[in-house]
Amino acid sequence: MHVSDVDAAGRCIAGCGFAFWPDAFAAADVDALHEHYGRWFVENRSDVRHYLSYNSYHARGGLSGRREQSVFPSGVFPPALEDAALHNRAVVASYLASLRALGITGRPMLNWITIIQSSSLTATQDWHTDAPLADGLKVQVPLVDVTADLGPLEIKVRPASKAQGCPIVRGTVRRGTALMYRHSQPHRGTAAAAVAAASTGAAGTPEAADGAPSHRVVLDISYMLPSSVARDDYLARHRYTAHAAEATRAHRVRSAALCAADLLACAAATDAGGVRGGAPYAGPVPAATNDGEADDGWVGEYRGVGNGSGTWVDANGSVYTGAFVDGLCHGRGRYTFANGDVYEGDFAHDLRHGRGRFAFGDRDEVYEGEFVRQQRHGRATVTMAGFTFEGLYRDGHPAEGRRAFADGRVHAGTFRKGALEGPCSLSWPDGSSYEGTCARGLPHGRGRSETAGGDVYDGEWERGKQLHAAAAVAGRAEAKAEL
Repeated sequence: MHVSDVDAAGRCIAGCGFAFWPDAFAAADVDALHEHYGRWFVENRSDVRHYLSYNSYHARGGLSGRREQSVFPSGVFPPALEDAALHNRAVVASYLASLRALGITGRPMLNWITIIQSSSLTATQDWHTDAPLADGLKVQVPLVDVTADLGPLEIKVRPASKAQGCPIVRGTVRRGTALMYRHSQPHRGTAAAAVAAASTGAAGTPEAADGAPSHRVVLDISYMLPSSVARDDYLARHRYTAHAAEATRAHRVRSAALCAADLLACAAATDAGGVRGGAPYAGPVPAATNDGEADDGWVGEYRGVGNGSGTWVDANGSVYTGAFVDGLCHGRGRYTFANGDVYEGDFAHDLRHGRGRFAFGDRDEVYEGEFVRQQRHGRATVTMAGFTFEGLYRDGHPAEGRRAFADGRVHAGTFRKGALEGPCSLSWPDGSSYEGTCARGLPHGRGRSETAGGDVYDGEWERGKQLHAAAAVAGRAEAKAEL
């Protein structure tokens, strides 16, 4: 829903969960932010590493490729430009109006501000929410014009708006638009299309042959009440460094001061600066190179032009070694993530695509099978602590197959959201079994069970319980007597 005044924006955010304000940020500021960020991102990779999250960016099947989210860096932008990013009157006033409409009292503050760069050929995220906190507002501000090819943000609207025939909105907007939505609002980033003949623009960020950007670059901003900022603890949860945490604290203080100067009812600068979260990431900041060699992340002779084999080291410490085509992972390769996850197998246009093996570094889980555009899709075997699954995956989730547990239980059939749904069979180590239909992992509908002692029930089930059991259960002795 496009708005151009504060009250309308506040009503939309409170009522349907979102509002888009075109040109909320001045075009000249947006272009300057994009240019300065692009130059810093390419020319100061050693500095970039100190602002990155050290969580995996791919663990939930989200945006893929060279997606990097960095805390808004200090000292990179001219002071006036930094202020334009840290405080926008239209956005903050709209947020305050939405809190009033929701009946939420208190003086909010900046939670965090980051910059997200999503490369071409990214995969579609699962629907998700950022936080279950009702007072939170997320704002994305594209620094480039976002077309359908650049993987725009999608937002599920609230039921009141669904009645108007618009259950999902897409953020195909021009740069400088403020895409405001509540933290509790389901949303996702979508797949970006291929961009042919990408080159490097004047600002250091990739561009297509026609001059259009091939990366979606956005300011990503969060606001909450101070108590919720402490509860959300975003920087600690995502393992940002102490360097990034200190920059964020300074941003919060400056944002509060700018808000007060604008005569808006935000948290005081002392309160904003006093919010403390969990301990920041204290591990080693990965070097950008191996063996002291460096050229914008490249190690060895291959430097991103044409076909070849080589090694690329991301600023966050992740390392890819294998085949490339024009700088994209393409062919067989091995990608070791900064968090210890390892993928080895087929790549196509920077995506896991084909057959491969993905092993998680922080838990006993290995997926070996087929991938389509970054997602698990096709025949596969998954081993985890406690069970093994063999069968078919669709769109990142088990769809049909057999799950054998370490204790001897076996579940087989069709799956939905990880649980049996539809035709299924269950068996236990003592010889008991069930065959029929399931819902949410339990016998539900028509089915037949047999206990280890020979008792048989063939009838209707509801949420794992037999219906009309007295009439339908027949002992094995009775069955023999009738013969």
